Amino acid sequence: MLERLHSAQLRLASTVSGLAALLAAPALAVQPMTAQTDLVATPGIALSSADLTPVDLATAESALERFAKETNTRWRALDWAPSSLTPRVAYGTGYDLGRAVHGAIAAEAAARDFVRTEPDLFRTAENRLTRFRAQAARGKWSVHFFEQVDGMIILGSKVTVMMTEAGRIAAFGATTFPMIERAAAPVLTPDAAAERALAHLVAGGFLDAGAVLERRAIEGPYLLPVLAGGSPTAPGSAGVEGHTIFRVALATHQPAAAFEVDVDAVDGMVLQRRDILRPLDVTGSSTGIYEDPGYCDGAATAATARLFLNVDGVGAATTGVDGSFTLPYGGSDPRPITAELRGPVVDINNVAGPQAAFSGTITPGVPFLLHWDDTNSAADERDTYYHVEGTHRLLKSIDPTWTDLDFPLTANVNLQQGCNAFWDGSSINMFHEQGGCANTGRIGDVVAHEYGHGITDYLYGPSDPPSDLHEGNSDIIGTFRANNPVVGPGFYLGDCVNGIRNLDNDLRYPDDLGGEGHHDGQIVGGFMWDTRERLINQLGYEAGFTLALELWHASRVLGLPYTQPEQVLWTLLADDDDANLDSGTPHYDAICPSAEHHGFSCPERFEAVVIHHTPLEYGVSPNATPIPVDAEMYSLDAPLLGDSLFVYWRSGVMGSFARVPLSPLGGESYRGFIPGQPVGQGVDYYIVAQDQLGSTLRRPASGNYTFTVAFAFDAFETAGGWTSGAGGDNATTGLWERVDPIGTKLGPNHLQPENDATPDPGVEAWITGQYTGGGAWLSDADGTTTLLSPIYDLTGMTWAVVRYDRWFQTLSDPQGALEIGISYNGGISWNPIEQVSGMQSPPSWVSISRTVTPIFGNLGLTRFRFVMKGKPLPSVDEAGIDDFALLADDQGSPSDAPEGALPVGELALRLASPNPTSSFATLEFSLPRISAATLTLYSVSGQRVRTLLRGEAPAGARRVEWDGRDESGIKVASGVYFARLHTADGEVTRRILIAR
Repeated sequence: MLERLHSAQLRLASTVSGLAALLAAPALAVQPMTAQTDLVATPGIALSSADLTPVDLATAESALERFAKETNTRWRALDWAPSSLTPRVAYGTGYDLGRAVHGAIAAEAAARDFVRTEPDLFRTAENRLTRFRAQAARGKWSVHFFEQVDGMIILGSKVTVMMTEAGRIAAFGATTFPMIERAAAPVLTPDAAAERALAHLVAGGFLDAGAVLERRAIEGPYLLPVLAGGSPTAPGSAGVEGHTIFRVALATHQPAAAFEVDVDAVDGMVLQRRDILRPLDVTGSSTGIYEDPGYCDGAATAATARLFLNVDGVGAATTGVDGSFTLPYGGSDPRPITAELRGPVVDINNVAGPQAAFSGTITPGVPFLLHWDDTNSAADERDTYYHVEGTHRLLKSIDPTWTDLDFPLTANVNLQQGCNAFWDGSSINMFHEQGGCANTGRIGDVVAHEYGHGITDYLYGPSDPPSDLHEGNSDIIGTFRANNPVVGPGFYLGDCVNGIRNLDNDLRYPDDLGGEGHHDGQIVGGFMWDTRERLINQLGYEAGFTLALELWHASRVLGLPYTQPEQVLWTLLADDDDANLDSGTPHYDAICPSAEHHGFSCPERFEAVVIHHTPLEYGVSPNATPIPVDAEMYSLDAPLLGDSLFVYWRSGVMGSFARVPLSPLGGESYRGFIPGQPVGQGVDYYIVAQDQLGSTLRRPASGNYTFTVAFAFDAFETAGGWTSGAGGDNATTGLWERVDPIGTKLGPNHLQPENDATPDPGVEAWITGQYTGGGAWLSDADGTTTLLSPIYDLTGMTWAVVRYDRWFQTLSDPQGALEIGISYNGGISWNPIEQVSGMQSPPSWVSISRTVTPIFGNLGLTRFRFVMKGKPLPSVDEAGIDDFALLADDQGSPSDAPEGALPVGELALRLASPNPTSSFATLEFSLPRISAATLTLYSVSGQRVRTLLRGEAPAGARRVEWDGRDESGIKVASGVYFARLHTADGEVTRRILIAR
């Protein structure tokens, strides 16, 4: 069993007086480095469904769909493991194992049986699994396994099965590596691997040759998944190889540095390097009400809990939580008593001063006071001891089974540097007062924050979460212990109100991600602080605080989340009581508003009937092709009523709704088809479903979904036939690629977007080079790079409009430009649409709509291109394209000639001017008799634009001019508009296209 991986794997550790001994090793071939950034060899953590091609997505979903069908259950995947295309977290309606689960042994046996009977859900064999931990929380058990081959753990692997104590599977997931079938035996010794790691760090300037090595630890051998030959990450890629490695941890304190280096145990190459120093960020400050115990609050007497002490000739003891201790002794003579600030969970080490020490004489039968004050200890020694011990006890209070840090963790204080604190992989380290900053060992939540890094490190084992989760969760435990959302009040001398971060914030995911862990961690930290406050308001302080702490801890124990949205989802799973999130959770009303406040999506809660549907932005209907509307539906209470499932729809700006049935596709999937509509038309729709008990649900609950009919539309969540690259391209970096963008800045200015332009759940866009670390200029467009659309056959079409969202930014010495063009002959010749240049401040996605009907000639084989012309430094240039829509039609669309003559003696309306028009439109109408009449113009969304006529009109024909302006006199935008003539004899409508 691997209840603690660190104790089950080979660990060789030693402390040396310097680096000289290891530097004396023979010369080594060290992998070259060009920047002081993490060196990463392994595949990514997660792929969303939008990241996958249709073929890969079908492969990923097949096992889950098969399992759901065979067990009559419903399951969803949060996202997918890149290496195995398995769901990293699958959740749904639950699955009964048919037996209760009591204890870790029973939980492991049940989890193994589930993996054994459903191996295609995990893409591994049960006999490849070794247990990492089995953990209980809130009436549920989660069992986490690592995958192993030939007795070696595969780093990054994880199989999780969560079940209720009643024996119902509530969630499961896996990241496995089925392509790794064997492990090579190590050739290097552990010491030789350490020599290679040290040489690598010194050669790269990460460690100074003369620095004192405070920590040297070697783990392994492990199997590290590595992308073969530097191949790109591909879903389910067979290009992933398992390399036998030793993991070497090296740390120094003067200056502070700590790294983990993965050394190939066969050929000695450094495959991966991670900076594991967890320092405190000092760059920012936040405001708040200071309520934190620390030096700002003054000194107060409190118990010294769980302190080791020794009475000479009598024995050793540990004080209780209240500070008391008792030792049996048969004599009556006074005895010497001694103690250091050391206990079962913390060992204080003053690195630049005398160690805290107490000595006195205790007399049997006479109560003795062992008192720590300035005569025997420094304030930072006492405070750090108090806050580490208190943080440990806080976590134990809600999970007595948590044992990860049940040992005297080293806490170094009085480091002779200022304005910082850090976790180095095995100890917390607090700085003395310097440079206008307080002694961080005397700020309670800062101490708890650094200890929180240790909690995370030991919880996750060798597969550490990203920096934002590390920092955010450390802030959570620190602020929970301090009962104050402000992190580090008093950090700056003379300011006991403001700190360095604040979890009582309005930051949103992913809009406010900045790429720096301390800042970004405030988002998930803010979610958890909001949840805590809402629970306290609902349940009272003690019950609400305790539940919030339980949910935070259980979400991490049960899920080992690696992204912020994943931690939010696991918080709901930890709160769930029926293994079905569609019915909500007991404290949904506290958790979900907190999640949504910080930009996280929350699964919708349903009372009976369930409808899941992603609204259409555009309905693609070339040549009046029917438009599909998809939904997932079922009822929590009874089967759906098959003849009561409909899509209600209407087109234009008026009229009643028609309906089409939703037909089953299998499982809970249904599809209905709205009849084909003219391109440019606006369509309103809503969905209604009813179950056999009469419960009915409408989505949306009020109003309607609305989409525009398009000839083609691409939100770029799949490749869609677009290609990067053309003749004449010469860009060396920043080539067009379709990704989930990672935002970048140059100074205070945004350079590359953090998000795409598509509303959730969309994430992908085409941008000029994904950020890969280092300076933002390392991934911008240097040179010409071209993005080409597919070829659209618009032969015979009479009009066309293109719409897209674009991002453009050029900074420093702004010389870049984005040129957008159209070809009507398949790409032989090109015509300009627009050119963008110059710095945008602030930059944003800009929605563009252009009429592209040629003035001379006809529409034909139509293609679009987006050419980014970036310049080398000092110009820094980025572009992006998203949500591309093409509107073009030849059926029911406006023509270039006026309509025919009006019929005599009938109610009629016609256009007596060319359509489309760039400005003026002439309308003719005819009334069969004198009548009150209203002639009104509407947009495609049904909004009134202009009233051209209201009042009594004579019988016969009459003309009215429209100058293309609204009621305020402002020119309307290009697009489709409707003219409606309303009289007592009826009403008629005509469509007008404005193409400016």
